[in-house]
Amino acid sequence: MFSPFYNGRPVLVSNQAAEMNGGGPLEARALWYVAPGQAEIRGERLAPPGDGEMRVRTRFSALSRGTEALVLTGRVPESENRRMRAPMMSGGFPFPVK
Repeated sequence: MFSPFYNGRPVLVSNQAAEMNGGGPLEARALWYVAPGQAEIRGERLAPPGDGEMRVRTRFSALSRGTEALVLTGRVPESENRRMRAPMMSGGFPFPVK
């Protein structure tokens, strides 16, 4: 488990990775920032890998004290919204955003 801090209080984030279930649909877990200092782990269904793609299971992840801290606190400057948008990102700044 990784616990970043916001205003001196820990923010709990689960490191549980997606689970394979016998070749059927894959349920993954994604981190969503929902309000300043609040994050949720939400389930989502993944599409099968396409040609030239593969599925990778992660066991651990981390949040940086820079970019992710700006997103967690809702302080992404409006002038940077487009530039900071990630290819697999859902939602939009300031919240909710995956």
